[in-house]
This record gives sequence, structure tokens and C-alpha cells, in this order.
Amino acid sequence: MTPIINSLKDALEKQFPGIKLRVLRDSILLENPQDLIRIAQYVKESPAFRLDYLSSVTASDFLEYLETIYHFYSMEKKSGPWILRVRVPRKNAHVPSLTSLYQSAELQEREAYDLLGIVYDGHPDLRRLFLWEGFEGHPL
Repeated sequence: MTPIINSLKDALEKQFPGIKLRVLRDSILLENPQDLIRIAQYVKESPAFRLDYLSSVTASDFLEYLETIYHFYSMEKKSGPWILRVRVPRKNAHVPSLTSLYQSAELQEREAYDLLGIVYDGHPDLRRLFLWEGFEGHPL
């Protein structure tokens, strides 16, 4: 476990007792997607981290499940990337939207929705970004 990920995991477990986190390589997997908003708000506002810039929201298909991967940075502290993953089942792929905290998530969540079918609950304009509205399925 890298020191940067270790410090974030320790801080999250202290702030949110009982939260289920797992370290995957140089990232943290958040076991319960419903915890995402409070985690993102904490790392954005916490003086210890100030992760005020969400540079990337991507998604991957692992056959048995889908993952959304977030890359956070702190402009103030000049640190990052801090990588957070959220795993969801393929059949019920719902993740809370981070658009209320990070405007940069808006188009990137639409891309993941369009190409992989992950629904970002609470997104203000979740519609296809590349494909037309009548397109069946999600190509990736």
C-alpha cells in the first residue's frame, strides 16, 4: 500500500466508522456506492486533503461488474492523483452523481452512461453524449 493511499484510507475509516474500503493497487475501492457523496464531500472539504479537482471520471467493464474510477487532485496542496473506485453490478448499475460537488463530472458521467450504461443518480442531464437517443444498448 502506498503512503498516499494509506493516509487517505486511514482518514476515511476514522471519519466514517464502519465504512467498507479496500485497497486495490494504488487506489481505494469503496464497497458501498451509496457512501460516495459523503466521501467525496469529505475529501473535497477536509483541510488534510482539499481534493478540489476531479480530473477524470472513467468506467470499466470487468464482465462480472462495472466500475467507475475517479481521479482527484488538490490544487492547493499540489497532490494527486488520489484514485477512488466504485463497483456496481452489471444488471443494476447505479452510482450517485458527483456533479453537485464537481462540475467536471457532468460530461464524463454522461460518457460512461452512454458507452457502458452506468446510471448516475442525481445527474442534472443524464442523456447520451456520443450516440443518438434511439440507439439500443451500450457499445462498451
